[in-house]
Amino acid sequence: MIEINNIVRADINKKIIKNVLTEIIDILKLKYDDISVVLVSSNQIRKINKKYRQIDKATDVLSFNYSSSRHRIDGEIVICYKVAKEQAWKHDLAISDEINRLLIHGLLHLAGYAHQNKRETSKMGKLEFLIKQTLNSKS
Repeated sequence: MIEINNIVRADINKKIIKNVLTEIIDILKLKYDDISVVLVSSNQIRKINKKYRQIDKATDVLSFNYSSSRHRIDGEIVICYKVAKEQAWKHDLAISDEINRLLIHGLLHLAGYAHQNKRETSKMGKLEFLIKQTLNSKS
């Protein structure tokens, strides 16, 4: 099941987010149980970031993998709508494009990808680009 929780009441279409997430899952050929996407305020994500990563600042996206299996995803993607909006404006993107980028990034983390070193960062960046291109070609 895919669940969208819009805590900040952002101007988003939950159905579109679900559809995009489903497309990303299909592109990556992933299996999942439950995936939750939560849109939060900058203060909320700052608190979460401090609690789990010991970083006392707002960030764009955090992912939490609750699965005990490497073959199925069960997790949560937390997106700060305000930071997403600021990044969209900074890069001259539609907010929907930035949300899609964060969904891709968050889902890759749930699938086990990381960016702790140059090699991982490069691999994850290439995958993000390919997924974005595939999504764009479908729309």
